Amino acid sequence: MSTLIIHRKNSFINGARSYKIFINEDFVGKVAPGDTKKFEVSAQDLQVYGKLDWCTSPIVSITLQEGQSKLLEIDANRKYTKIFIGSYIAYCLIGALYFIFGSDSSNRIYGTLGLILLLFITFIFILVIKRKEYLALKVFTPKQ
Repeated sequence: MSTLIIHRKNSFINGARSYKIFINEDFVGKVAPGDTKKFEVSAQDLQVYGKLDWCTSPIVSITLQEGQSKLLEIDANRKYTKIFIGSYIAYCLIGALYFIFGSDSSNRIYGTLGLILLLFITFIFILVIKRKEYLALKVFTPKQ
């Protein structure tokens, strides 16, 4: 038997949720924040991915020899988290400017509706279009 070790970083993003781990399309367990789980697998080609609701990580292909172990790390994909947080900050800043410098109340309404639409489109982009890249799963290689 071989061992597949999956470590999840302890982070604020999705901190209250556990990620489901699938090996060759079979659910094998959950990984909580800051947790490390070991899964005994037969030596073969493996297809591994993590899942949180309908969002997943890209599938990682691994070949394990008999008695070999591999360490994988799973976490939220920081690229899309930064995009969402950046558009939320832009939403707040531009919204504040509309309310401070807006001369007409109709401009404030249209500006607010536009900003809400921007935030909604960003949310849809991340959770629907890029849902298979929401989590990041990668093989950990120690630094030499």
